[in-house]
Amino acid sequence: MKKNIALLLGLVLGLGFVSCSSDDDDDESVNGEGKYLAERLTTRYDWKDGKRSDKGEIYYIIKYNEKGQSVSAEYPSESYKSEYVYDDEGRRIEWNVTRNNISEKYEFEYNGNVSVRYHYSSKGKLWETIKSEYDDEGRLVKETTIYTNSGYVFTFSYGENTETRTYTNLKDGSLIWQDVVENDSHNNISKSIRTLANGDKILFEYTQEYDSKGRICKSVGPIVTAEEGVDTAGLAHTKYWERSFNDDGLVKKEHIAVPADNEEYDL
Repeated sequence: MKKNIALLLGLVLGLGFVSCSSDDDDDESVNGEGKYLAERLTTRYDWKDGKRSDKGEIYYIIKYNEKGQSVSAEYPSESYKSEYVYDDEGRRIEWNVTRNNISEKYEFEYNGNVSVRYHYSSKGKLWETIKSEYDDEGRLVKETTIYTNSGYVFTFSYGENTETRTYTNLKDGSLIWQDVVENDSHNNISKSIRTLANGDKILFEYTQEYDSKGRICKSVGPIVTAEEGVDTAGLAHTKYWERSFNDDGLVKKEHIAVPADNEEYDL
């Protein structure tokens, strides 16, 4: 039996209201009228023979605070729930996740351009710490991930039209791999190359071209050099495709080629 699912989005169950207690406080709520969206419920229905079932199933429920930030998200059918806590500046400081009755907790700290995320297991044990550092332009420049017995460091450097991402071992600083990403004049990724530790072995490479509206119209890659001990699953072939669009923005023609498999076809 074939089932089609329709989602009825945006059923608002209730509106909350906020007020200002100070005459000097001109702050208004999200929509500027002293009220805000408090809850959104989405119901999923089954369809059979062109008719919708009378009884629906709650797909998800999202609740918001007066600033428009989600404070909880629940997917009953998937036994999943998230709850968020924010500080006075609107930054997330706690995230509690429950999946199949197993709960995990994340805590966040902020100090200038540095933020730290702590990940606790269902037994309350800290098992992952991620420290993120940003420059004055708000760009990520370093991310350090620490586990119980290991750790890794991502560093990011930015040029005029390039970005270099380096992945190293926290313990001894040894290089694991490095990405060099080139951007076009519109800040779209035009080329990406990943090299292994010694810097001269390319793991994969791909290039992309865009049309005047910023849509990818040509892509080549990944070009893979498999190395012993390196997982190249899903990157085993060079793939080329090119597409064009009609005036409505829909794909008019698409050409795909996979030389390693001697395949070439149009869509």
